[in-house]
Amino acid sequence: MAWTKAKIAVAAGVVALVAVQSYEIASRNKELASLRGQALAQNAKPAVEPAQTDSPELEQLRADKMNLSNEVLKLREQLASTKPPQPEVKLSQNAAQENPGRLLGLAVAQGDPTALDKLMAMAKAELKYFNTNGVGMNDTERDVLSRQTFAPLQAAFDAITDEATKGNPAALQAVSTAIQIPELQGPAIHSAGILAGNGDEVALQILLNPKDYQVPLSSTIAALKPAADNGNQKAIDALAAVAANPDQQALRCMAADGLGNAAASGNSVAIDALIAMSGDTNQNVRTIVMSGLQRASANPNAKATEALRQMSIQ
Repeated sequence: MAWTKAKIAVAAGVVALVAVQSYEIASRNKELASLRGQALAQNAKPAVEPAQTDSPELEQLRADKMNLSNEVLKLREQLASTKPPQPEVKLSQNAAQENPGRLLGLAVAQGDPTALDKLMAMAKAELKYFNTNGVGMNDTERDVLSRQTFAPLQAAFDAITDEATKGNPAALQAVSTAIQIPELQGPAIHSAGILAGNGDEVALQILLNPKDYQVPLSSTIAALKPAADNGNQKAIDALAAVAANPDQQALRCMAADGLGNAAASGNSVAIDALIAMSGDTNQNVRTIVMSGLQRASANPNAKATEALRQMSIQ
């Protein structure tokens, strides 16, 4: 199992590097095509001296393209073989997985106009790798594969989120933009949840109004928890509304979990919402509700204590 994790870690890092390098090659191809067009246009005009077909810029671009192509070829060969690291080398999984993502995340936060596109290319490559290699795996194996494969993407958003919490305008804008990009929406919503928990009103409004941003309600419930934990009444009210909605029963586990700490702190809306869910037939919901009410009862809260007594005799 340890070797399997190591293989996945190396492969995930290579996937990220291939995505970035492929993007660079595409950019070089565009520049090369543009310069060729300029050279042809110049050659078409009469000149005192014979026109030169190849300029120094073209030669440099050709050389850069060849170098990048060779690098990508080597990386793809490494990905195909997925050889485990030699014991004596002791390759760090963090170095193999997180560095490409973290560097891209920092580039996004620094305002690099190409970095978000590169991040999207990385996400697509990771998703393709996961879908291809997850076939036939059990849930435990798929969970390991998921965490290892998407580690670079998560590292990128960790870096972006860290900068955004410091008030970095480029990072804040990147989170808002990424929420509307399907390949980046999941980690971007998670980042918005952290920001909302730190008091960022824009991030909170996105989570409270998911339809306005073409975001599924199910994606925002868990992200509201940090704000609810910190006593944000808007977040608590939104979670309580989901808990009370009979058409949203599938989201009750997440809603109950999001309200637990608020209830433990004595928030009456959160406590009432948990009490209303105490008779739920879903055992997972009841377990989460009971945990929240137990902490509220220890505060102490008489309503929570009575609800627990009723649950014990049901």
